[in-house]
Amino acid sequence: MDIGATERERKQKYQELDEFKKVFKELFSGGTADLKLTNPDDILNKYKSEYIYFRTDHHWTQLAAKYVYERVC
Repeated sequence: MDIGATERERKQKYQELDEFKKVFKELFSGGTADLKLTNPDDILNKYKSEYIYFRTDHHWTQLAAKYVYERVC
């Protein structure tokens, strides 16, 4: 059994995880110049009185999707 290979694999996984964390941190701290994040809840709060969520679960209706699409695109 090559313990060195296992250690290298583990270090590589941690490096990949660190890179992933860096990307997430950048995204959630406001994005980049090329990417603008939008919280759909901020958009949908304006339409609370409308039928934007199905009554049987937490998914959006087509109307809610339309509102978010129009605002984001």
